Amino acid sequence: VKSVVPGSPVATGGLKPADVILQMGEVKIPGAREFQALLQASRPGETVRCLLAREGESEPVEIQITLGVHLPRGL
Repeated sequence: VKSVVPGSPVATGGLKPADVILQMGEVKIPGAREFQALLQASRPGETVRCLLAREGESEPVEIQITLGVHLPRGL
């Protein structure tokens, strides 16, 4: 995770910059491309359980899928 928009579903779900997403649902995530593909296959409003690596520890979080919002540069 490179950045998190305050108040976004990702922030509400507990993700923080520098988190590494290891698993989404039952699927292990080997890289960013695979994660993007899983996100694109998800339905808006769906809640998914993810497993993160944070500061050397594993941590489960739940994230609600939303439609993408493009923010202006610099935010």
